[in-house]
Amino acid sequence: MSKTKARSILYRLIESGQLIHKALLVPLLERGLEPGDDAVLFMLHDTLGASEEALAEEIGIPFEALMPRLERLMERDLISRQAIGADLSPGLALTERGERIREVLAAAWTELERSEHDYSLAMRWVVIPLTALTLMVIVAREWQRRAAARAASMACSATPNARSHCATIARYSAWLNG
Repeated sequence: MSKTKARSILYRLIESGQLIHKALLVPLLERGLEPGDDAVLFMLHDTLGASEEALAEEIGIPFEALMPRLERLMERDLISRQAIGADLSPGLALTERGERIREVLAAAWTELERSEHDYSLAMRWVVIPLTALTLMVIVAREWQRRAAARAASMACSATPNARSHCATIARYSAWLNG
């Protein structure tokens, strides 16, 4: 496999990976959502009536950063504050509209995960052989270096008048081993 062809295949795989990651944003952007809004929708679907503090902790962002996001999602009628449980404690829940958008996002993620799985398999078919090829080149260069050092040491011992030549070779070998 030529370098140009290998680089071309690797470049195409990297580019396709970038496109997959961009495609992850499309379902959000089409619905006027921002990256991270989906995490709120999925989390509220899984934990009905989560408090704002518990939601921030579960998602892993500071409470102060979550509040503007929650306000925006409430304005878009995707989530609402509700009294939850027997003690009627305040909590957050998805609205019907929020649940429908979450279902659409879940279907889009499933499809993209399939695409990403295919991408991962393709990367294995290219990256593993390229890694093996790289290792073979490194080993071949090391063998060449050792053979040159052996040949140089033999030449130095065979010709006693070539001491300056041997000193140069020794310096070069020391520099290579560096």
